[in-house]
Amino acid sequence: MQTGAGLSDDFPVAFGEIGPQGAKGETGDKGDQGDKGDTGTKGPKGDTGDQGPPGVIDTGNIYTRMTGFTDRVFCNEGDIVLGGGGACKSFFSIRAVIDRPILDVDPPGWEYNCGEAGLPDDAQQVWVTCANP
Repeated sequence: MQTGAGLSDDFPVAFGEIGPQGAKGETGDKGDQGDKGDTGTKGPKGDTGDQGPPGVIDTGNIYTRMTGFTDRVFCNEGDIVLGGGGACKSFFSIRAVIDRPILDVDPPGWEYNCGEAGLPDDAQQVWVTCANP
């Protein structure tokens, strides 16, 4: 279209009716996966945590007591028994008749006896490992 001043402008014109919108087309194939991205930068190292509380038993408070020619050895008062044992002097005693902690007294201890029940003690060495909690 042209105006009297010599200017022109384009615009669309439809002749007849404008039809309905067409049907949606089919979905296309899935594209290829893209390349893996770069690894991000590592963050700063965290602060060191506080030291935890001490364990139930400080290893500096563990000790072993050993005695010979008896069947019992004891810890100090208030201590706990961690273990114990013994060794027999007789070739006829191949195993201990009694090998157990003594926990019903203070101080506690360990009992080890190689003899038969009712016969004299036959243990040579008895030891107990104790701890001061």
